[in-house]
Order: sequence, then C-alpha cells, then structure tokens
Amino acid sequence: RFVAHNTDVIGFDVAYRRLITGWGTVNALVLGAGPAARAVCSALYGMGVNYMMASRPGPNKELSKAVTSDQHVVDWIYWDQCIDDMLVINTVPSSAFGSNVDRNLDLRIGRARACIDITSLDGKSALMQSAKRACQFPPVDGSSMALAQSMKQFELYTGHQIDDTGVLHMQLMKGWRTR
Repeated sequence: RFVAHNTDVIGFDVAYRRLITGWGTVNALVLGAGPAARAVCSALYGMGVNYMMASRPGPNKELSKAVTSDQHVVDWIYWDQCIDDMLVINTVPSSAFGSNVDRNLDLRIGRARACIDITSLDGKSALMQSAKRACQFPPVDGSSMALAQSMKQFELYTGHQIDDTGVLHMQLMKGWRTR
C-alpha cells in the first residue's frame, strides 16, 4: 500500500494565517501556477482571501484555469498591473525576476500591501530585497512554511506531534550559532 501526503497547503496555512489576517488582506496575487501555487490558492480560499494567479503559458496555466477558472488566472506579463494594495505571494523561482535588484522592480512591487516569497529561505532574492524597500509591511520569506511543513511531515511519519515552541527555540538557537 502506498500513501502520499502533500504538506504545502498545511504549511502555508499554519505559517501565514495569523500574519495575513493581521495585515487585513482580502486580495492576493499568487505568482506562478504550478503545484505550490495551487496549494497556496487552496489555503487562501480557506482563509477567505480572494486570489488571482499570474502564469506563463503552458500546462500549469491550463491546469490552473481548469481547477479555478479563467477569471482567476492572468498572463505573467501583466502581474505587476494587478497588485494595487494586494498581498503578493511568489511561488516561482527567484530567477524569474532577474538576479539584480533594480528600481524598476521596486516601483512595481511597491504598490503591493505585503509580500511573501515561499521560494526564498534567506530573504536575499531580488523580489525580497525590493519588497523590503518598497512594501507597506516587511516581506516574509519561506522559512516559516518550510518549518511548518517539516513539523507536519514529522507527525505523519512518526505519529507524534512536535511542540512548536521547542521547534521555534531550536530555530532561534540555530540562528544564534550561525551569526
């Protein structure tokens, strides 16, 4: 018997629900249309947040249209025209924005309310750097989601739950050791 689990929806929901609620966000633009983007949209739907997806042409875009609707999927080239006062959630590789931080990206992302980049675990991507300078709220990287997913995976594989206070303490101690 083979059993598979996907912890993307749980990881996103656990990691960001309180934060998104605190931001007063009701609209979000999800950059990408792959499996991670669809999981993020599912979590957003569960939170009562309206969402749109920005995608390049291809099978992921067509699948996203079939799963959600044409109304929820916009062409990638127009992503920055849809972000006024929205939460922007990046699920595509950081290379999609280029390797250099530039003022053009600052101007585009600056119209967003906040930014979460689940692909950046260190906050150093071009999108995160621009969001730090330009967004109303400080941007958030994907490390919280990765931690929430790891905790759920541990529970799935062992049957035991991890005390999140202990995990957060270990993460904090790790940060102290690397500085």
